[in-house]
Amino acid sequence: MSTALVEIRSAVEKMAPQFKAALPAHVPVERFVRTTLTAVQTNQALLDADRRTLFATATKAAQTGLLPDGREGAIVTFRRKDGTVEAQWMPMVAGIMKLVRNSGEISTWSVQAVYENDTFDFELGDPSHLDSVIAGIKQIDGIYD
Repeated sequence: MSTALVEIRSAVEKMAPQFKAALPAHVPVERFVRTTLTAVQTNQALLDADRRTLFATATKAAQTGLLPDGREGAIVTFRRKDGTVEAQWMPMVAGIMKLVRNSGEISTWSVQAVYENDTFDFELGDPSHLDSVIAGIKQIDGIYD
């Protein structure tokens, strides 16, 4: 195990009380720590990330109540103009859907991907019907691609 990985593992394990305070009750802190460490082990770029941004990103993930497992969310890296590597939290579609379901504010919803230049039909559950359009070209009743 690399020195960087050992250092990160130690720091993440020490942060468990902070994660526990941020996590919703239904997410065990042990699972969150284990998933975070797995994310670091499987993405070697995270070993090069600025530690401050890496730990802040892990805390942000805990605050959302999503796991950095690549399905609910991911910790990704970006290179700054000065050359340093920054870690950032990115919720994924499955994670956003989980948050919406757990909110209790929406009874049902459906999500479909539409890509640039796709032709699609969109119909609400009432007489409102939108004609086929090319995605990204036309504004439809206030909805943008």
